[in-house]
Amino acid sequence: MAPLHFTILIIFSFVIVVSSSSFTPPRHPFDPLTETELKLVRTIINKSYPVGPNHKFTFQYVGLNEPDKSLVLSWYSSPNHTIKPPPRQAFVIARDNGKTREIVLDFSSRAIVSDKIHVGNGYPMLSNDEQEASTELVVKFKPFIDSIAKRGLNVSEIVFTTSTIGWYGETKAETERVIRLMPFYLDGTVNMYLRPIEGMTIIVNLDEMKVSEFKDRSTVTMPKANGTEYRISKLNPPFGPTLHNAVLLQPDGPGFKVDGHIVRWANWEFHISFDVRAGIVISLASLFDTDVNKYRQVLYKGHLSEMFIPYMDPTDDWYFITYLDCGDFGCGQCAVSLQPYTDCPAGAVFMDGIFAGQDGTPAKIPKVMCIFEKYAGDIMWRHTEAEIPNLEITEVRPDVSLVARIVTTVGNYDYIVDYEFKPSGSIKMGVGLTGVLEVKPVEYIHTSEIKLGEDIHGTIVADNTVGVNHDHFVTFRLDLDIDGTENSFVRNELVTTRSPKSVNTPRKTYWTTKPKTAKIEAEARVKLGLKAEELVVVNPNRKTKHGNEVGYRLLHGSAAGPLLAQDDFPQIRAAFTNYNVWITPYNRSEVWAGGLYADRSQGDDTLAVWSQRNRKIEKKDIVMWYTVGFHHVPSQEDYPTMPTLSGGFELRPTNFFERNPVLKTKPVKVTTARKGFKNKSMEVQEQDNRDGRPKSFLFFMFIFLFGLAAFFLCLSAEFQKAKGKDLKWDGESCYLPENRAFGLGIAALVCVSVAQIVGNVVICRGFLKTDKTGTTLVNFSVAVTLISVGASMNREQIYGKGWLNRECYLVKDGVFAASGFLSVTTMAAILGAFAFKVKPSLQVLKLKIRV
Repeated sequence: MAPLHFTILIIFSFVIVVSSSSFTPPRHPFDPLTETELKLVRTIINKSYPVGPNHKFTFQYVGLNEPDKSLVLSWYSSPNHTIKPPPRQAFVIARDNGKTREIVLDFSSRAIVSDKIHVGNGYPMLSNDEQEASTELVVKFKPFIDSIAKRGLNVSEIVFTTSTIGWYGETKAETERVIRLMPFYLDGTVNMYLRPIEGMTIIVNLDEMKVSEFKDRSTVTMPKANGTEYRISKLNPPFGPTLHNAVLLQPDGPGFKVDGHIVRWANWEFHISFDVRAGIVISLASLFDTDVNKYRQVLYKGHLSEMFIPYMDPTDDWYFITYLDCGDFGCGQCAVSLQPYTDCPAGAVFMDGIFAGQDGTPAKIPKVMCIFEKYAGDIMWRHTEAEIPNLEITEVRPDVSLVARIVTTVGNYDYIVDYEFKPSGSIKMGVGLTGVLEVKPVEYIHTSEIKLGEDIHGTIVADNTVGVNHDHFVTFRLDLDIDGTENSFVRNELVTTRSPKSVNTPRKTYWTTKPKTAKIEAEARVKLGLKAEELVVVNPNRKTKHGNEVGYRLLHGSAAGPLLAQDDFPQIRAAFTNYNVWITPYNRSEVWAGGLYADRSQGDDTLAVWSQRNRKIEKKDIVMWYTVGFHHVPSQEDYPTMPTLSGGFELRPTNFFERNPVLKTKPVKVTTARKGFKNKSMEVQEQDNRDGRPKSFLFFMFIFLFGLAAFFLCLSAEFQKAKGKDLKWDGESCYLPENRAFGLGIAALVCVSVAQIVGNVVICRGFLKTDKTGTTLVNFSVAVTLISVGASMNREQIYGKGWLNRECYLVKDGVFAASGFLSVTTMAAILGAFAFKVKPSLQVLKLKIRV
């Protein structure tokens, strides 16, 4: 064993660990599965079911198995979350030789705890891999190649999109797991959806991975590529409308903190995670109440549940387009990487999404979610008082909110989904629709050519191009826990009332409220717009000091309901859209409004079916389901890309607080934009860190000076180190006196260690991802090792003990010098990362926006 001289090496090795590793807190019960956990899932399942290209076992969904709610709330309410969290498990849906398996794995025991075959209707979500494989299959399919050649087209210019085909009354035995492929032609455009090749039916059996049906029914005129371009780099003048440059200022830096997956901002705290089917999942959202000095529960869990997009064309090429996007394709799986400064503003924090591919190996979507503060010029509250003599008062509070955003691109449409938190206690869910229309080719270029009585099922938006009418229904599942789990749903109807004759008034009528608490599910189904009423979720066990039940009110946006007949097969599958609002008792298995297995489902496992049980919901743990609806009649402004169409709703505190919770909110200090934009240029300016410079400059100089000191101390030690002439020998043992290089080495160690700790902990952890610090750690580790060993060799080496194994050692020439250079390299790496990666507090961004 090494002598005591190695103690110093051990101490500084500990410094390496402290400065390089990040403390990992106990796992939150709702944290998404990590890459390591996904690999473990694959390993465990592979023991029972071989996974790989030669085996017909595929992963269709892998996610966190919903933990027991009571256990989660017990963990959450315990001081500092000290009690043991619920068991952490994974839920897997897989295809195994034509059968659907549901598997639950426990991470503690590393074992399968449940494994069963799904025997009901429907199939699991499609994977990206099998969709890609089906397109590769068709492009090599000879009958398809012949059909393309007959049309005079080039196969190399063909691209596909995949479509589920729904259900139209077939028996279970007749509903194979198949998809339909729709071809498009590029040849001069990247806007593929505007150049469909119609007249062909292409069906692929996914379990057998073969073309099970192919028909070339007819040849239809294909729209031209002219006017379909949307890339700014490919468009030609004139440009416009011109928008002025934007200056984005946040002098004190972002006002929110992200700790793992926990977000804290203003008076809000919530957990955010990613699910391959739902996209963003918001959990355990609580609101801090200054009057009681504690966080109060609002939302246990909220997320997208399903999207229903039926197109209004019953012809062969279109009748089947009735997507259940989240269940068919995965609203998380189809999510895309967000673009800084355009998808999300300056100061946004981005998070990656990890999910399992078809073979179980982890896949990552970088920057799939973003969190940012929104300064939109809105007003939180204001009042001007001019009625008091000799006094005029104006009080204004600019509104600021925190937004969590994801964009999911399902085929031609991009869906922008926002969860917006306000200091007033409101939560707004917003849905933005943009992207590209799905169009059909026609022979017409003008409305006057349409034959009398003919329905073209949409609008002519370009030559030979019809944008087809369709709907979008976006359903959210919201497990509200207003100040606890025991809640009720109140329909507060606004009723016109005649003024009583006993009151001496010229008024004949007024309206008053008539509240009714829903006792069973049937009483809580709401079609919006039929009558004036306020919808409130209350906690009847919690009241304000004035006796009002605490609650949250639903403020709905424009209402839209389905127009399909109730007996139409797509509507049977999407019966969850029959009402805008549903209330059900909490059930851990009732998560997906269109059913767990949406593809080719028959509508027998949907929100509408669950609600038919008419369960009790008064003073129960209840869940609200809300559907944002759009009827979309396309217009020419939607071509070739569609300006964002927005909708949503708001959950707003109603007697939740004793008074206005933002009354004492101090006004946001407004920093005016700096001058100096050159010649009204539309170029993107460099980021300016002027306001954040003093603090950053101090850290920069601190690291630089300590690094420089370590370098010169190492050089001094190189010249002062013990030499051969200092070595003494008594015939049996060696002796080496202590040398000045020992003290110089210790001083160098202190300097380089302090600089490393400050660099990584104070700067890098504040502004960088921890995976950016690897280079500095390698250099630092080698430098510390060399300096530690070299310094200890310059301590006194006593007769009979020496430095190691009773022998004396001298430091080789160049060791201290090399350590000095490594120290400089370490500091340079830290400072370089700081210079290039730190997001400045003051961001000046001039956007180049052209339409």
